[in-house]
Amino acid sequence: MSTVFALLVGCALHVGTPPSRGYAVIRVDAPVAEAEIDVALRAAVEASLAARGASGSEPLALQVEVASWTPSRREGDLVVYLAELRVRFVAGERTRSSASSTFVPAPADAASARAEREAAFADLAERVAAEGVTWLLHGAAQ
Repeated sequence: MSTVFALLVGCALHVGTPPSRGYAVIRVDAPVAEAEIDVALRAAVEASLAARGASGSEPLALQVEVASWTPSRREGDLVVYLAELRVRFVAGERTRSSASSTFVPAPADAASARAEREAAFADLAERVAAEGVTWLLHGAAQ
């Protein structure tokens, strides 16, 4: 009885249903000063599409609207930065902006500062990619 119930619940939730469309990132526009954000974003979106079995041929363009790194607050001698990323996903006539942000304590030296900044934006790219791909696959057509 429990197996039948699990099967019915799984069918009702469409668990394991393959996406009906597949997308390919054709362009990443990143008119921002953040180095390598276009590479990190493309990789994150392509990985998210592949993980969901949604790689294909429908064109997907990505437009970085905001990639900022600004001092946010001071905690004693430590400066905390706010890293923000907002990306517009464009698939045919459908568009949507996805955004994420995080706070990052300032590293102690310049060498680790660059690595921390790149890591923060790589993490934000993964978050934005996951949200954008979910919208592509499951969002209402606009």
